[in-house]
Amino acid sequence: MPTVGVNGRATGLVPAVEIGDRHIPYLLDSGAGVLTAAQALDADRWLVVADDDARLAPFTARVVQLLTHLAPVERITVPAGDAAKSLETVGSVCAQALALGASRASCLVAVGGGSTCNIVGLCAALLFRGIRLVQVPTTLMAMSDVVLSLKQGVNFCGVKNGLGTYHAAEFVWADPEVLATLPHTEIRAGQAEMIKNALVLAPEQIPVLLELFRAGGGYRTDEFRSMITMAISAKSRVLRRDATERRAALVLEYGHTVGHALEVLTGGRLGHGFGVAFGMRVAARVAAQQGLADAALVDLHDELIRSAGLPLLPPAEVLRAANRETLAAALRRDNKRGYLRLDDRQVSMVLLSSPGAAVVTGSLPLTPVGIPAVVNAFAETFAQTAGTPC
Repeated sequence: MPTVGVNGRATGLVPAVEIGDRHIPYLLDSGAGVLTAAQALDADRWLVVADDDARLAPFTARVVQLLTHLAPVERITVPAGDAAKSLETVGSVCAQALALGASRASCLVAVGGGSTCNIVGLCAALLFRGIRLVQVPTTLMAMSDVVLSLKQGVNFCGVKNGLGTYHAAEFVWADPEVLATLPHTEIRAGQAEMIKNALVLAPEQIPVLLELFRAGGGYRTDEFRSMITMAISAKSRVLRRDATERRAALVLEYGHTVGHALEVLTGGRLGHGFGVAFGMRVAARVAAQQGLADAALVDLHDELIRSAGLPLLPPAEVLRAANRETLAAALRRDNKRGYLRLDDRQVSMVLLSSPGAAVVTGSLPLTPVGIPAVVNAFAETFAQTAGTPC
């Protein structure tokens, strides 16, 4: 049960994130329990890597102030957003960390959105072949999805998350009150991954999300807590038995085949959650066209997406970038290539026959689909006028 902490605000430790044999503590509170968790690491130096979003400056200052009670704190800043997920940024952070005195006893602390958490996670895995990592996610996407994984990676040569490895955080600290400072666009982006989790892993959450989501936003802190806890529960179902996300947990890639392609084609200007939402709509239509699912599944996707206030149609910029030729080329660089033996005219997709039931090939929840079929499904799904900017 949650306890009462500093300033009388509720604190609590949600059930640990279970990834393989690892149980990563997840502190979903205002900070009262963080000092105890951090003290146990006995770090010689804290290297706080925060993104440059000015809205986060007061929260980042609070993180720094808290950690100064334990050991010296050094600050490193990285650009916010997916465009920063590069080897160049990783090299810059590692170089600064070493110049600031990082050692094997130091701890990297990521403060920011999903991109920052991925960048810092990869840096932690590389420095001295692995130093301690603490994740402090500040967006709903990061809190409910990105940090619920061992995967740490950056984009490379036009491939989304083309380079990376696996590295576990010592603990996660997420303060849901920070979410009140974010624009609703950021909240919607995180809700796209929650929709995905419900569709592929936890269909019993679908009616709960339909009741909880409001297109206009305006969520309370307790509602954010519920969303995050549901995401942890759903993802732990597969991550506890597939820590590297190469078998059963591949279902978490639902909507990502087309979603990643759109992110790459727009140079990261399309947010990940929006890409996943559009990608899920296409995946549902592909499944229906392949005779694997019925029209009710397609309609359910639209109902869930609308409930969160996510757009059903991509903005004109996305449709211009994703013409038939460019989309086909991006699909050929999908990062799931190699799980199934395919030719260059096919791509592996996670497809559903019904909520919670992924179509399986061999032992993997993947289906080979002709790239022309995916491109046609994309065109048909978004045949209407382009939507508003995301």
